Amino acid sequence: MRAALLLLALALPAPALEVRVSPAPARPGDIVVVTVTGASRPSEASLSYRGRDYPLFGDGTGGLRALIGLTAEASPGTDPVRVRDPRLLRADAEAQTPLTVEARAWMLQRLKMTRRRAGLTAGPGARDAVARIRAVAAVDTERALWRGLFVLPAVGRLSAVYGNPRTVNGRPWAWHKGVDVAAPVGSEVRAPNSGVVALSGVYPVQGGTVVIDHGQGLMSALFHLGEPLVGAGDAVAASSPVARIGGSGFSTGAHVHWGVYVHGAAVDPLPLLERPF
Repeated sequence: MRAALLLLALALPAPALEVRVSPAPARPGDIVVVTVTGASRPSEASLSYRGRDYPLFGDGTGGLRALIGLTAEASPGTDPVRVRDPRLLRADAEAQTPLTVEARAWMLQRLKMTRRRAGLTAGPGARDAVARIRAVAAVDTERALWRGLFVLPAVGRLSAVYGNPRTVNGRPWAWHKGVDVAAPVGSEVRAPNSGVVALSGVYPVQGGTVVIDHGQGLMSALFHLGEPLVGAGDAVAASSPVARIGGSGFSTGAHVHWGVYVHGAAVDPLPLLERPF
């Protein structure tokens, strides 16, 4: 009986493995959503792009999904996204699709701050804090916790956007890895979408910090906060209050910095306000 079933399975055509990417083309800062259909062994399928492997998760419709974060430093060009699906008693199935990354222009941002604040990046505990936050931001949890469009974490003026190179007191500085929303001290900071708080604390450069895990490698990091209202392990709903505006840490004024990370790669948060996935 088992032999007959095996022969029948081998006689049936295997599903076609297909892979698609969106947006196409993409730009530095984008989150590229890769959808895979036709995988016969979803738990063992693998995906790679530009020499890096990315985890595949269920998309809720029977297919698979992977998120690729293109940082501001992503180089323009066209490279394949490759998927491999191991198949029982058959040759592995392989599929690929091109992902084109277009160039994006940036504008220099010049910042001025006190010598004390500017020196926080070289102060005690600064490196350890960065390492801890990066480790948390690189965690992949299997279930998608976000729903629909994201929201800005505060009501206010966008005082800085993603990706721009910066100088601080005339010295070259790292490019900006998020967006800043200026608002009065004490104003409410809300969760950009639903998830679980992965980190809550105060650090030399980031100041008051709340990191929210939205699942499947997608994280929101909120920096320069005043009073935190949530702790690690708390479940939060979209738009629920998580902190107050404070302007703490390496900051030129009262605002919240909202960074979004995909498998640890800093991406542009603003497209999430308009593009659900």
